[in-house]
Amino acid sequence: MNIPLREAFSALGGATVVAIAVVWSGGLPGWMFLAGFLVALACVLTLVVAIGAGRLARMLAAFSAALAGVQSTVQATPAMPADPVQADVVAALVSLGAKPAKARAAAERTADGPRDLKSWLNRAVRAA
Repeated sequence: MNIPLREAFSALGGATVVAIAVVWSGGLPGWMFLAGFLVALACVLTLVVAIGAGRLARMLAAFSAALAGVQSTVQATPAMPADPVQADVVAALVSLGAKPAKARAAAERTADGPRDLKSWLNRAVRAA
């Protein structure tokens, strides 16, 4: 395995900077956020110096254009019911292994009885 010395030192330097940032922040979330920002800023500034601002701008524009052509595979999920007890019933049915659409349908079909969680959940489990 022949790793060029330049890439090896780059990886070692990056790992050292991240380790110093973690130790410097003490592991606290707020300081980790600031340390992450500073590390990202250092990476961007290093890119600007290494490859030039014009080339970096062209690379980012090409990356943006490539991302614009990609279709999202994330599907929107339907909103949770307005009734918090119904939302709890749906969540419990999903936790028990029901598909979300079937859980919502079972909770809606059994909404005519008592509105407490235990009895509603029992009716919904029988209906699902």
